[in-house]
Amino acid sequence: MLTPSPRRAVLRRWGLRFALNESGLSALESMIVITLLGVVMGMSVSGMRHAVARERVDGWVRTMTYDIAAARQAALTRRTTVTVSIAGQTYTIGAAGGGTLRQAALPADITLATTCPAGACSFDRRGVPTAWGTITVTNTTTGRTYTVRIEAGTGRVSYSAP
Repeated sequence: MLTPSPRRAVLRRWGLRFALNESGLSALESMIVITLLGVVMGMSVSGMRHAVARERVDGWVRTMTYDIAAARQAALTRRTTVTVSIAGQTYTIGAAGGGTLRQAALPADITLATTCPAGACSFDRRGVPTAWGTITVTNTTTGRTYTVRIEAGTGRVSYSAP
């Protein structure tokens, strides 16, 4: 009579039949695999949502920075005062006597706050800021905050990441 090898005996004791050249998985093994796959998928979906939210706020900050820099340039080109108004989740860029140049409404999970007087930053006809400050852009989903700065003397527009 042939006796099983010690390795086969140990594997059989732990229920690892697939290592003994038997086909298929037991119900317990199948449940463990399915559970692990569910956990991995759940973590990846959550991570993906945060990554998308981060990219969305990054895009809005860059767009806002370029729009404000374009507002400064429009003040120079049109030789008129251009104002950037912040109200809730909307910013509006308007020229004196020329109407609205740009208006953008941000998604619900992005909030704006400004230190500009009366919620409006402006550039005179020479592109010099007459009302300057910072605009804070916050993503409520990720908690990530950016700061868009308008420098007092030069009118330079820049943003900083956390």
